[in-house]
Amino acid sequence: MNNKPWIPIGISDDTAFKGAFNGNYLTIKNLNPSLSQDANTAGLFGVSEGVIQNLQVNGDFQIEYNYNNILYAGGICSINKGTIQHCRSHVNMVVHMKYESDQQTNVYAGGIVGDHLGILSSCQNYGSINVENINTNTNAYLHIGGIAGGASNGATITNCENTRNLTGKNGNIRIGGIVGISSGNSVSVTNCSNIGKILIEASHNE
Repeated sequence: MNNKPWIPIGISDDTAFKGAFNGNYLTIKNLNPSLSQDANTAGLFGVSEGVIQNLQVNGDFQIEYNYNNILYAGGICSINKGTIQHCRSHVNMVVHMKYESDQQTNVYAGGIVGDHLGILSSCQNYGSINVENINTNTNAYLHIGGIAGGASNGATITNCENTRNLTGKNGNIRIGGIVGISSGNSVSVTNCSNIGKILIEASHNE
């Protein structure tokens, strides 16, 4: 990809990816997400309602976000409502949340997906994730997971592994080796492992 700015496939709910993508066990290299005021997704895929499988992605995400009050970032996909299986991420992700507002801001950052509402199986993360709220006056919630930043609405995660360090700084931090935050009903995490370190700096949680 030569680090050229990349607009995600299925950048929003209105244009969600609904097909079947088979990576054939090949690698997409040097992915560099492009962000704009019109979108809040960063990854190879934005919103997916389809099937993504047999894919490996590497790159260095340097995300300086100062547009809306919410950001979704994932090594493979930003928001997954479909199926992701047999995928690996070698994406090292650094997110600086710069949004200046009295409103609550949110980041969902995961090695494979930012926010997960579907099926995810047999995936591995080999990239570090570092998320920091730069504007310390903003009421920021940082959701960071080795596999998924958040999971909800019947999401399942099976046979997945995180191997790298996760760091959250300056905010209300929800962080986990597999999932940063689980909400809603019937979220299932089965046969997963984490060997990365989890680091929290200057948490605002009570």
